[in-house]
Order: sequence, then C-alpha cells, then structure tokens
Amino acid sequence: MRVQTHFTLADYIARGDDNTQRLLASDHPLLPLVKSYYHFFAEQLWIEDQQQSDAAMFLGLNAFTLWTSALRMALSGHEAATYPILRTALESACYALLITRKPELAATWSARNDGDVQRKASRKAFGSAVADAGAMLEVQQTSFGDFIADLYDAHIDAGGHPNPRGVIGHVHPVASAEADRRVGMGSLYPGNSLQVFRALTITAETARGVAMVLTACLPAMPHAVADAIRALEAQHTELASGRDAEASRSTSV
Repeated sequence: MRVQTHFTLADYIARGDDNTQRLLASDHPLLPLVKSYYHFFAEQLWIEDQQQSDAAMFLGLNAFTLWTSALRMALSGHEAATYPILRTALESACYALLITRKPELAATWSARNDGDVQRKASRKAFGSAVADAGAMLEVQQTSFGDFIADLYDAHIDAGGHPNPRGVIGHVHPVASAEADRRVGMGSLYPGNSLQVFRALTITAETARGVAMVLTACLPAMPHAVADAIRALEAQHTELASGRDAEASRSTSV
C-alpha cells in the first residue's frame, strides 16, 4: 500500500484554523452550549476558595484544559482526534474525585514515577477510576453513574482507543480504475458536516460529565455553582427539545 498526502503541515494547520474561525462566526446550534460550559469551568466552578488537595485541584484543572483542547480540535474539523482527548479529560476528573474521597490516594498518584512498585500501586488504585467515580456519583443521584459509564464507552467506541469503528469510520473509497483500488482517510471536515456535529455533541456531553464529577469534588456546593449547573441543564434541555421539534417537522414532511 502506498500512502500519498494531499496537503502540507502548513495546509493542515491553515485549514483547521479556517474551519475554527468560520464556526465561531456561524450560528451553529451547539456553540452557545459549549461556550456556556467554558464559562462555567473558567469563571464559575472555582470562583470561591475551596479546600481541596493540590493533587485533586491540579487534576481538575487538567480535565478543564484538556476539554478545552478537545473543543478546539472539534472546531478545527478533526473529529477523530477529539475523542482521545475527551476520554483523558474525563479520566482526569475521575482521578480528582477518587483523591477527594480518599485523600491517601494523593500520595499514590504523586509517587507514580518513583519506581516499579509505585507505578503498580498507582495502576491498581486508578485503573478503574471512571467506574469507581461513577459508583460514587450513583450514590449521590441515580443515573449519574450510568451517564459517566456510557459517556466513557462512547469515547472509546468513537476512537478514544484505536478500534475499528474509530479508524475505519473515516476511510472512504476514491473513484479509480478497478485494478487500481484507492481509498482516502478523512482528517479535517467542514463546519457544516455530520462529523463536526458529532464532535461538538460529544464535547458538550463530556462537559456535562466533567462538570458532574468536578462539582462532586467540592467540599461544599456554593449557591452560585448550583445555580450555574441548573442553568446549564436547562440549556441542554432546550437544545434537545429544539432538535426533537426539528426532527418531528422533518418526519411529518
């Protein structure tokens, strides 16, 4: 098999930047929601002084910055690259929750690179971090744990790990002579594409999951944070209702 690329690195960067700017200037239905989540993480979640351990705080901030990176990747049009970053963002938030509930794990996490024994101990403590965090959230409110588990599985299935669906889903045939089979692999998709819509949808859903986990890390729930979460949930509901109404109109036609 011979590989042939059709644009340079500079072309890739320029095309992604162009996609991003066009999307930010557009009326894409998912942009208001992801912008609201960015505002929540950046301006509302940690506005009050919270007594959290350094490790939990650093992991929470890492979840936020990774989520932001995934959002930028989705806006560039590179859907396949969005899911691995979102998966890691959710994992980072779940690590923060485990350390919040079991403070002794902060030392286990911090010592991970000190030797083989410490590495194995860290893997044992955090190897099921998403499932463990989901179980903790389920105690807080029924269905939260299932949501986190389903979200993580969606990351994996869509390409969070290099599985067939995440890879082959971007391979497409190219018209060619029968003896000269050619295929292409999608990389950057335009802003009005299904791929970008999917990427922004899972980015918004991941923001909801990360917000659930990180608010559970707070030693106390400030009224302002609770109000912000309710506003985000209302925005989710309004967006979903609009999509359902549009689907109903399309079906009736």
